[in-house]
Amino acid sequence: MPKARIDDTLEMYYEDYDFADPWRKHETVVLHAGNLKDHRLWYKWVPLLAQEYRTITLDARGHGLSTVPEPGYDWSIGGFAKDLKGLFDVLKIERAHLIGETTGGPVTLQFARDYPERTQSVTQCSAYFKHNDASPTPHDHEHIAKLGLTAWVQSKMYRRVSPESDTGYAEWYASIMTGTAQHVAVETLRYLGTLDMTEMLPTIDAPSLILTGEHSETRSQWSEPMHALMPKSKLAIVPGVSGFVQHTAPKQCVEIWREFVNGCAGS
Repeated sequence: MPKARIDDTLEMYYEDYDFADPWRKHETVVLHAGNLKDHRLWYKWVPLLAQEYRTITLDARGHGLSTVPEPGYDWSIGGFAKDLKGLFDVLKIERAHLIGETTGGPVTLQFARDYPERTQSVTQCSAYFKHNDASPTPHDHEHIAKLGLTAWVQSKMYRRVSPESDTGYAEWYASIMTGTAQHVAVETLRYLGTLDMTEMLPTIDAPSLILTGEHSETRSQWSEPMHALMPKSKLAIVPGVSGFVQHTAPKQCVEIWREFVNGCAGS
């Protein structure tokens, strides 16, 4: 299993796909999953990207196959971004396109702000920039502590997948989230309930794409307000789609993303 030693406290699991023509110069794209999720959620994206780009997926600290800290770790978006920069250094990635979903979105935005020289573009998929007045509520960590992680995840699945999704897919998705250590879920959600990146968003200089579904709750809650705060961003609404757009419409998302990146390269 490929793991990168980021520091004395973290071995980060990652997967590195590259099926592009080896004699041609090509760019790198890094996919960052959200809270309580891991690299497996990008399984539909990787085949669509890796024939043209070096494509990296990863498990953030405390998630998937990466190191799980002991209870009491000081969680922060800045810390996740620093871990990501460490992976760039280990894999000798000079610059990359970043794509983040849900919590992976603010991580990639923080990375773009802190390490602009390493960022080619940044894409937000059903991503938020503050949790203190959005759903999920800032009390989710209390619900998990009281009811358990499995019950909480099941109560939120209606937001993540569309009603038309295969029930097997929804069960598999939920199993990834419930595989996270409960103390990680409680502690990260307690922290994320206080997150507010409003003042930072206008400072993002990297080309930025915001993806959401036409009928997704995230459209009005997160995506449109984020776009309003980021003057250099592009908002793309995928028609007819509900749930988290990155999971319910991966092919359409990649097509939009590729057009966006090609447009940035030509500008």
